[in-house]
Amino acid sequence: MLNKMLNKIMRIIRKVEVVLLKFFLACGKKVTLFYYRVRDFIVPRWNVIWRTALLALLILYVIGAAVFGIRLYKQKRFEKLDLAASYFYPFPVAKAGRAIVFDHQLQQWVAASKKFASGNDMQVPDDLSRKVVEELVNYALAGQEADSLHVKLTQKDIDDKFNLSIEGIGSREQAVDFLKQMYGLSLGQFKRMITPMIISEEVRNEKFVHVKAKHILIKDQSKAQDILNKIRSGGNFEDLAKDNSEDQGSKDQGGSLAGGEYIYRDSGLVPEVEDALFKLKKGEVSDLVKSQYGYHILKVEDRQGEIDMKMADWFESLKKKYPVKILI
Repeated sequence: MLNKMLNKIMRIIRKVEVVLLKFFLACGKKVTLFYYRVRDFIVPRWNVIWRTALLALLILYVIGAAVFGIRLYKQKRFEKLDLAASYFYPFPVAKAGRAIVFDHQLQQWVAASKKFASGNDMQVPDDLSRKVVEELVNYALAGQEADSLHVKLTQKDIDDKFNLSIEGIGSREQAVDFLKQMYGLSLGQFKRMITPMIISEEVRNEKFVHVKAKHILIKDQSKAQDILNKIRSGGNFEDLAKDNSEDQGSKDQGGSLAGGEYIYRDSGLVPEVEDALFKLKKGEVSDLVKSQYGYHILKVEDRQGEIDMKMADWFESLKKKYPVKILI
């Protein structure tokens, strides 16, 4: 009884197999026939088809270039659509010496700045794009001048400085989340964006004049002159600062300015103090320097660098050396 049932099932399975085989063979014949018909239609016309398709793509690209060119140069549009388009249309926005600043750099900086401003309830300047272009031009100029100044950075140097810049955020995963949330950038995008800044900063650190200095602040001119005389006579500057300086932020450190760190011309010192400080040589003590806070006695502990000017003024001087043209 069981054998008869099994034989019956096997006969049904074989019949189904035959039916399926015939079906797939029929389908295969139809597909093959369709393929040959399509091939016979396309092959003789292939040159016409691909040329037409290529021409259509070219026309679409040119139309897109015209549309986004107008949005960039005429309308000054910086939206998500324009950022996406900047990957396909390498419009120049400025020329600085041998370097060209492209729209994609500008769009990415503007988008990141807007994202940061939005997340911190800050107002976006009306001339944001113009300011960003000028910054990018400055970085391009600094990159070219770095070669003339023999300031060299290897890829490892850049990687190390980049890693140092994100260390304060926390772990690498925290840095990724922070950059995405605050700027809308990936780690790779952020690194590409700040690499020119790293090069510019290295030029500043290696070549610009920077000093370590101390000061004593006294409001009374007569007392200030008396302390200066004591210093001239061999008195200890640090001890006199601790005992007499009226600058509560530095007196306990012997008068150290900027917490003992190096100071540049654009470090934010009182103008009168800055002007006098950068005229001093290493180990030299100034005469009395009057400011709105009183009378300063300055001493330079260390002095390094050769370019004695502010970065902003240096960038302006480079524009005379390297022709600059901003296109938007």
